[in-house]
Amino acid sequence: VQSVPIAFVPVASVETVTEVVPEPVPEVQMVPLEPRKILLPLQPNSLKLTRTGAKRFDKFVATLLNYPKATVIVKGFVSSKSNSAENIKLSEDRALSVYKMMLRKGVDPEQIEMEGMGNKEPIASNDTRAGRTKNRRVEIQVISDGLK
Repeated sequence: VQSVPIAFVPVASVETVTEVVPEPVPEVQMVPLEPRKILLPLQPNSLKLTRTGAKRFDKFVATLLNYPKATVIVKGFVSSKSNSAENIKLSEDRALSVYKMMLRKGVDPEQIEMEGMGNKEPIASNDTRAGRTKNRRVEIQVISDGLK
């Protein structure tokens, strides 16, 4: 019988592994959606925004896209003393035009209400050209920013 030497190999010390738990990420506090209302001037006898109106629109919609639970109302207006059926239709078409622009920019249709206002709620006199220019508009008003 042959003897085999037995060697003792030291066992490596066992290290305690601590689990690394990431710190909780603080919840981002959203600020209220501002501005609460924008006025978008329109070109005469048209559904097209002026350059100023287009810039305001783009800036507002870029902000609105950060508020997926927000709701807004789009109101179309005409610059006329008459609230004829034709003017009501024009104001509705103006609101619809801006509604469609919002959809093309990625706003959820569930976030948008629409209303044609005709010549109601003028912001200036329709007796002057300057007043009619101010009254020919679409307004987007925040109903809720969806934060509550």
